[in-house]
Amino acid sequence: MPTRALVVTRHLLRGALQCSFEQPLEVGRDLQSALGRTHDDVEGVTAFLQTRAPQFRGE
Repeated sequence: MPTRALVVTRHLLRGALQCSFEQPLEVGRDLQSALGRTHDDVEGVTAFLQTRAPQFRGE
């Protein structure tokens, strides 16, 4: 599993209960942009396109 993305998702879910509706969406947008440049994101997309299981490294 892409560990960095899972940690960020868990953090966003916990914090979302104490914020307005817009705040978690804005933070999520920014974090998704940053996570989209990680090795695990590139590996996930590449594996999907090649119809193979991804090899996530937590990077």
